[in-house]
Amino acid sequence: MESIWVVLWAAVSAHFDWRQRRIPNALSLGGAALALVWLLVHGETLLGGSWRDAGLALLLALALTVPGYVFGQLGAGDVKMLAAFALMATLADLLETLVVAGLVALLAVVVWRWLVLSGRAVDAGKRRHLPMGVFFAAGMVASQAGQAVFGR
Repeated sequence: MESIWVVLWAAVSAHFDWRQRRIPNALSLGGAALALVWLLVHGETLLGGSWRDAGLALLLALALTVPGYVFGQLGAGDVKMLAAFALMATLADLLETLVVAGLVALLAVVVWRWLVLSGRAVDAGKRRHLPMGVFFAAGMVASQAGQAVFGR
């Protein structure tokens, strides 16, 4: 049942990232704070992971996103969103999320390039970053939907 709250949080975060190209701290840091409180009170993550799972997921999320932030390829909101999700999830959830997010982002880039090359869209020449929060959210939703349908 808690996965519904995680999916809703991811959807709201994605909405902000898509529309405003930023994820408010109230969502990212608020999500992380609530995840930590849940972990302290219940002894497991929102999605049923152990303390160890949450710690490993957080380390992996930071190891993969902080370099992207340092080199200007990810926004701070993307880093905080994925870190908050890591505290809500299990290591397996995070890995599934990252795989799906990567595939969806790749698909978006391929489709965009095809639209530009075929003349169906105009490339303004201005380099814009992908709203990775949207793709992270897609991964989170797909991961939870897959678990609801197929189990773990």
